[in-house]
Amino acid sequence: VIDAVHAEGGKMFPQLWHTGSFRQIGMHPDPSVPGFDASENLNTFEHTTHQTKAMTEADIADVVAAYAKAAAASKVLGFDGVEIHGAHGYLIDSFFWNETNRRTDGWGGDIAQRTRFGVEVVQAMRGAVGPDFPISFRWSQFKQQDYRAKLARTPEELETLLTPLVDAGVDIFHASARRYWEGAFKELSPMTLAGWTKKVTGK
Repeated sequence: VIDAVHAEGGKMFPQLWHTGSFRQIGMHPDPSVPGFDASENLNTFEHTTHQTKAMTEADIADVVAAYAKAAAASKVLGFDGVEIHGAHGYLIDSFFWNETNRRTDGWGGDIAQRTRFGVEVVQAMRGAVGPDFPISFRWSQFKQQDYRAKLARTPEELETLLTPLVDAGVDIFHASARRYWEGAFKELSPMTLAGWTKKVTGK
C-alpha cells in the first residue's frame, strides 16, 4: 500500500492512537478492564466516566513504550511520518482535559501539568524515529463526551498546552474542530482553531 501511494507521488502517515476508556465492557485482550456500554449515549458525560479507573505507573510506561515501538515500526515500513491521535476524548486527550484527568499525582494538575503524558509519548516516539521523521499531533477542543468542551479558553492557555508538545518533538498539528470555519476565540478574532494553533506554535 505504501509503495502504491509513493508511486502516485503521495505521502502517507499512519495514525497511532489508544482509545482509553472508550471500550466496550468485556472487550479483549483484557475483559476485566472497565469500559462503557456501547448502547449508552456518548454525549452524556457521566455515562462515559463512571466505570473507568486510573492507569498505574506501569500502565503508563507500557503505553508510552508501545507508541514508540509503533512509531519505529512505521518508519521501518516506509511511512513518511506518523500522526498521534490526541483528540476527541481518547486516551491522550483524557489526560489533557480537566474533566477526565482527576489525578492528584504527577500526571494531573493544571493545564501545563496535564500535558505530561502527551509530552512523554512524543518524546519516546521522537527518540525511536530520530530527528528527521515527521510527527503530527491531532488535537481538539471538543470531546465525544461533550461537544462544548474546551481545553484552552484563551490563546495563552492554548500556548501553555501546545508549546510542551512542540518542545517534545511535534512537527505538525492537526487541529480538529467540528465547525472548523468558526473562530476559536470569537471574542478576539474570527481566526480558526487551526489558525490559532499555527500562531501560538509556529507549526
